[in-house]
Amino acid sequence: MKNSVKILSVLTIVVAMAAFATSCEEDVMVISIALDKVTADVQVGATLDLNVIVTPADATNQEIKWSTSNAAVATVTDGTVTGVALGTATITAKAKSDTTKTSTCSVTIIPSNGQTITVTGEITTNTTWYSNAKYLLNGFVYVVNNATLTIQPGTIIKGVYGSKGALIVERGATINAAGTATQPIVFTSDRPVGQRAA
Repeated sequence: MKNSVKILSVLTIVVAMAAFATSCEEDVMVISIALDKVTADVQVGATLDLNVIVTPADATNQEIKWSTSNAAVATVTDGTVTGVALGTATITAKAKSDTTKTSTCSVTIIPSNGQTITVTGEITTNTTWYSNAKYLLNGFVYVVNNATLTIQPGTIIKGVYGSKGALIVERGATINAAGTATQPIVFTSDRPVGQRAA
């Protein structure tokens, strides 16, 4: 009887150790993660899907936690980035099984097609005006503080009638505007043709 109990105990221990060993063998840890994009442009109101590459591919827990550095500019849910407002944000993917394993993507939110943007006051940081949007100068607009204003070819800029809309580049600041024959940069009035002063 005692021998039977001993044999049963030994068998129980062996089975338990075998189960533990199997569990350990199946627990494959995440070594690194990487996003398929390190930079991206997203239009306001549009979305972009970021994909995560997990190494090794057979890691046991491949769940990812997502975050954004500026939810007022861009949000992220399960890897889908949504443009909220013009600006930049850093999207971070982090392995849930090991929070030291991270990867980031710098996202720039650009205007939606046809979006009208009213510009006033001072431009104090490096700024780009995109050709898929229309810009209205409301009053005197100054490029200052050693900032660079880049205007893409094909961009249309209009001065708001009655506001003396004008673009002024102060000393030390820079404007980078190079239109082409097929994509000229146009400065004009917001008044209809035929109602503009000569």
